[in-house]
Amino acid sequence: MAMLITNFNKIIQSKIVWGLFIGLVVFAFVAMDMATPDAAPQQQANDPIGTVFGEEVTRAQFDTAYRNVYLIYSIMTGQALQLDEQTNQALNDAAWSRLAVLHKAKEMGYTATPDRIIAAIKNLPIFRNQQTGQYDPNAYNAFISNFLPRLGMDAQSFEGTYAENIIIEQAVSIASQGAIVSDEEINETFHLLNDLVTVETALISQTAFTAEPVTAAAAQTYYDQNPTQFELPEKARVHYVQFDVADYTDQVQITEEMITQVYSNNLERYRVEADPENSESTASYLPLSQVRGAIEPMVRAELARQIAFNAADELVAALADEATDFETQASALQREVVKNIPPFSANETAFGIDPTAPFSQATFNLDTTPTQYYSDPVVGRDHVYVIALQKKLPAFVPAFDIVKTGAQQAAQAQADATAFREKVNQLYTQVQTALQDGTPFAAATQTAGLTHQTLAPFNNTQPLEHPEANALMERTYELPVGQLAAPVQTTEGVLLASVKERQVADEAGLAEQRPRIEAALLQRKQADLVTAWQDAAVAEANIEKFEIQPES
Repeated sequence: MAMLITNFNKIIQSKIVWGLFIGLVVFAFVAMDMATPDAAPQQQANDPIGTVFGEEVTRAQFDTAYRNVYLIYSIMTGQALQLDEQTNQALNDAAWSRLAVLHKAKEMGYTATPDRIIAAIKNLPIFRNQQTGQYDPNAYNAFISNFLPRLGMDAQSFEGTYAENIIIEQAVSIASQGAIVSDEEINETFHLLNDLVTVETALISQTAFTAEPVTAAAAQTYYDQNPTQFELPEKARVHYVQFDVADYTDQVQITEEMITQVYSNNLERYRVEADPENSESTASYLPLSQVRGAIEPMVRAELARQIAFNAADELVAALADEATDFETQASALQREVVKNIPPFSANETAFGIDPTAPFSQATFNLDTTPTQYYSDPVVGRDHVYVIALQKKLPAFVPAFDIVKTGAQQAAQAQADATAFREKVNQLYTQVQTALQDGTPFAAATQTAGLTHQTLAPFNNTQPLEHPEANALMERTYELPVGQLAAPVQTTEGVLLASVKERQVADEAGLAEQRPRIEAALLQRKQADLVTAWQDAAVAEANIEKFEIQPES
């Protein structure tokens, strides 16, 4: 696993742009911790869940596509982040698109030979030895043994993934072949990168233009029109039993094998980088003997946490008897029921509760029925809980008199924002008209009562030095002299900007930069063609989904 993580880190450092990597389907999503969607119990592997190009897609086919997309992204980035609703939906969409693109590529007659599959896998950076740069069977075996099982995959299914990639690669390579870069485009890009641009700015201050103080009637109107803004959320009252992890540490038996396993699985934590000033220095790892003192408490705490969980689970099992109650069963286990904590909402941490435990989340999954009022063990770093819901207090909107001050402030903020927006529109139009009439930017903004500033020239190699440099450069690097840029929102207000001067770069430097510029333009055009081909394939597939894909 250590070899795998090390190579993954190399991929992260390489910063490969996913959208420009020809040969892999372009899908934008964030990696996550789990890589397969959970099928509903009644769904079987051969159940159809949709159609692609009029052909049924089974649950098994979709699951394979889902895992393959996740796997490719993981290999490219080396990251496996926490799954959430948004990333899971992106994976679902990407899986459907992959099915469509693969179907189209196969329809075009493309295939993958065993030799080509092996070559593609051996060329992956994660399987190269760090010192020699050559394919390392040990890295491959570690990947097969340690990573793939987490996805429900083996070596054969991994090879199947890359067989699909090769088929897709051939199709998108053909799609990208029509890209052409002209001399005019190269010259234009050269000047966009190298011309020195001088920008003038003027700030429309947020605090300089505010509305008149709002009346009580205006605050009442704001309250009436925005009741949800003042709504107090649903809250819950609970009792709970707490199991302290520290109470179980004396029951823990730690073996040498446990410590060694934790050390091996987390080896990268103990990595010592090579000395950059010593060419003969290589990366190494702190020996187990040196880090044992840090590992043993972690192992002890984890084992104690498991015992605490088991004790909590014993209470949960006893509560399955509907004839009993929470307090009786807690007393039978000689556990105190904590009762007097203030009500809390789903977004609050309950008073006195371990903040690492998903206590609020577990509470709001409960209801007051005999079988749903108590929770499963809720695990935190230092405590494990069993919760008994007593009552849910519904959300409500307080009377205006109770929130009058907040309503007044919110109404004033809205009025100020409206007044400022109207002033910005007025001044922007005023300055733009003046520029069109030939008035210099400095004179136009000073007439409008704004403070004018001329910034130092910038280009691709000489960045602009300004708090809003990125936005200003983006809006002005292509802007003709004397035109007004799109306004830039800042924390202080809105910034107006115009190009005062554009110093044309000497084209003597074009010959040196031409290969890089041409390659970048070609790569971008190829990526655009590939994306267009993929979009067309997905549209032609006329994907139909029989169900909403489940969350992972």
